[in-house]
Amino acid sequence: MQLAPGVWRIATAPADLVSSFAFVEDDGQVTLVDAGTKRAPKRLVAGLEHMGVAPSDVTRIVVTHAHGDHVGGLVAMRGRTGATVSVHERDAAYVREGKGPVLDRSTLGGRLLRRGHGTQPTPVDEELVDGQVLDVAGRLRVLHTPGHTQGHVSLLHEPSGTLVTGDAIWNMRGRMTW
Repeated sequence: MQLAPGVWRIATAPADLVSSFAFVEDDGQVTLVDAGTKRAPKRLVAGLEHMGVAPSDVTRIVVTHAHGDHVGGLVAMRGRTGATVSVHERDAAYVREGKGPVLDRSTLGGRLLRRGHGTQPTPVDEELVDGQVLDVAGRLRVLHTPGHTQGHVSLLHEPSGTLVTGDAIWNMRGRMTW
């Protein structure tokens, strides 16, 4: 689904529970935000094809946080695309080690996410910091929004005003949660 010129949402799980985002440059290069679960790469590639771009056009993958439903497909997508990986400095070690941040076992969500918690170790090419502006589709500002994880980030696409919130805010069955 196109959200704004050059900004796309790609659903990577049934019922739109998890999404990735793609920012397309004028020259066709793509920055992907999040790589979904281990099963997401098939949906990501289909989404890219729907947009008229190929996996080889993806040059960077930015991670909002190091939970398995956002980095489970990272190794596969990096392998298919050759893209660099950017993660906030506080979640970078988790991505490198393939171990997600500690989950709260007292909540149903924490128990369910724990099942698919481990991911494959992935090299991190760039550690992001709060306020950093990425040269992505005009300007993509990194906003450190810790809470869900210590290194959670939201990303503001300044030209369109699109805010990618990762899991800082999300909609489940019509209810906003944060």
